[in-house]
Amino acid sequence: MQEPDLKPFFRLLGAQLRKQRMRLGLTQEDMIGHGFSARHWQQIETGRPITLKTLVRACMAFGVLPSTTIKAAEGLVGKPSSVERGRAETPRARRRSARGSRRA
Repeated sequence: MQEPDLKPFFRLLGAQLRKQRMRLGLTQEDMIGHGFSARHWQQIETGRPITLKTLVRACMAFGVLPSTTIKAAEGLVGKPSSVERGRAETPRARRRSARGSRRA
């Protein structure tokens, strides 16, 4: 069996972490105070795969639960099977899909 492509998930996770950071008014440089180098944080936000430990550390810095961050990143609450198949939908893809179904 082929391993799923997790790149889309990690891109969405990075985008969600960026959103949480910005919501708190923090810069990437501010993340140094939470134990991350600026370069590492940039890589996280651009979708570099991270460990569970890194996710927990980031969520602790933001005061949010890791499960909440993952669900928000997936954008697919209740539909984890599409992530498992390597087809994590972005909000843009869902809008395009919805527009296409209305035209039919």
